[in-house]
Amino acid sequence: MSVTFYPKNEDKRLPANKTAYARTLKPPIQYQKKSWGTFQVLDLDTESMTIKITLNPECQMCYHSHDYRNEIWVILSGSGNVIVDGLKERVTSGDVISIEAQCKHTIIAKTQMQMVEIQMGKRIDVHDKIKYKLED
Repeated sequence: MSVTFYPKNEDKRLPANKTAYARTLKPPIQYQKKSWGTFQVLDLDTESMTIKITLNPECQMCYHSHDYRNEIWVILSGSGNVIVDGLKERVTSGDVISIEAQCKHTIIAKTQMQMVEIQMGKRIDVHDKIKYKLED
């Protein structure tokens, strides 16, 4: 399955560059535990970042969007659901999800899931995240 979602045309803010910020950290953040699982930075470049994510069973990322970056999610293992701009789709190993800037999105793990997230844009920024309440 390949799902493409398109951006909403609304420019909200101009964040700092995430890559530049990451390079100022001593040492740069490469691995972190979160309430939903873990992430590990695999590659960091001026206009992209590649991350391996493990989601614990029955856990999810917050429903959010980014103004200045697109993301591609590649599901490596496990199963769950992706919600993009209110559209819910079941995902399993091998699925690829393309998320355009300004689309609201989340992933909800049914089983433990592993995925690769590729972030692409002129500004890869830690502050480029707007959180939303996920409506049932």
